Amino acid sequence: MRKINLVLLSLAMVIFSGCGSDTTTGSGDVTTSDSDTTAVTVSENDTPETYTNKDCPISGNILSGNKLVLPEKNNIAYILADSTTVDEGLGDSHRVLAIFDSESCEQLNRVTLPVNVSPDYPYYLAKINYNNSSNLLGIRGFDKIFCYDLEGQKLLPALTPEYKLERYGEDAQSGMILRVEVWEQFLIGYARDEGVFAFDLREPSAPKNVLPFAEYEIDESNFGSLFLFPSSDGGTQCLMPKYDLETEEFSINPMLQAPGEIDTNVPAAARNNRFLVLKMNDENKTPIAFDLQNYKRMDLPQEVATRPVQEILEWMRGN
Repeated sequence: MRKINLVLLSLAMVIFSGCGSDTTTGSGDVTTSDSDTTAVTVSENDTPETYTNKDCPISGNILSGNKLVLPEKNNIAYILADSTTVDEGLGDSHRVLAIFDSESCEQLNRVTLPVNVSPDYPYYLAKINYNNSSNLLGIRGFDKIFCYDLEGQKLLPALTPEYKLERYGEDAQSGMILRVEVWEQFLIGYARDEGVFAFDLREPSAPKNVLPFAEYEIDESNFGSLFLFPSSDGGTQCLMPKYDLETEEFSINPMLQAPGEIDTNVPAAARNNRFLVLKMNDENKTPIAFDLQNYKRMDLPQEVATRPVQEILEWMRGN
């Protein structure tokens, strides 16, 4: 792991915190002291929308967004700082994960995460997107990710992103994870200056990195990555995730309306270019054209779609 100057790290933390957390279902800050607890009563008529206002009695401090209500699992998750993690020199250390039963407020588990590069650098809860039946809760640190198994109520091993092409690392903030989301049984994230990464979590006890099928270096800190993920509904989905630093928006960016069977017999030399053509395993061998620089699928005119791959690529370069 690269060594990070604490002064630069503190600056990075201010910038990162200003971006907000991944979670959007929380009801805002929930701050308590060791001698004070807060609980909100939920009526039986509450809808899932208002259900996010429920809190269980806790002791500690919580940053905005570090509470996530999971109605489907009857859980509430918090990341908090309390007297057990306080650092003498740097103060609060937000690295306690607490999971509660949302009905009884019984604490189901409490896990103290390791120091996140520096004690004053917090962990953040991540959104569970695109599959409400997911049993995984994402937690992002500076350059590592943890997943919590809500079904088994246990923390999974730490995950460190890997990439297909070389990454250069411009400064102390390079590699800082800005977003983590779960798509079906895959975890997808974005790290500053290093781009998109992914993990296969279908075997939670043995998670593994997933490298993109194709990747194009736009410049030293921007990469267009095309992932091919098997879908739980069958077939393969093509994803070209994109993070916009200006708007702080992250899109998983699926390329197909529905997963399909794709011919992946493509030479390795063709997988690091701006333009790529794959073919569906259907009767017509339908071509799918990708522009990795612009993170999009290109629509092919009918007369172009019937041409050989090299001619399709030539048309893409001219259009």
